[in-house]
Amino acid sequence: MLEQELSRLTERGGGTLTPASVVDAARSEESPLHQYFEWDDSIAAEAYRQDQARELIRRIRVRVSIQMTTLVVPRYVHDASDGGSAGYRPLFSIDTDEQKQKIIEGEMRTAMAHLRRAGSIASVIDNKRLHTALSREVTRIEGYLGTLLKAPEK
Repeated sequence: MLEQELSRLTERGGGTLTPASVVDAARSEESPLHQYFEWDDSIAAEAYRQDQARELIRRIRVRVSIQMTTLVVPRYVHDASDGGSAGYRPLFSIDTDEQKQKIIEGEMRTAMAHLRRAGSIASVIDNKRLHTALSREVTRIEGYLGTLLKAPEK
């Protein structure tokens, strides 16, 4: 039902589906999309402000010089210390090896998921060569990282 309604909206939008068109269609209580949204404005407004805060947090970058290389990295990273918190910590406050490992593993899982998604999209839009290459590289990198992240540092 959800997929059919979104397809209908895509057709009505001339082949483009926008968040605004989905929300507009969902406003009616009779809409099959209505149940997927929070309509209590006080709750929705707070959730939106938290999304805006997440965007602000992710936007902050800091320059780090390592020998002759300057990197631009997030000042804040997702706090994985309690196994699922929605919080962020300053990158430079990460002090235990376990915390460092969890953050790196989380970033790598995210990167691999993005590469898998790009490969799947390439396959669907008929670029089998790119899909095959990405799939092969993701598998290779995951194997390498599995070994590297589990190996004790020397």
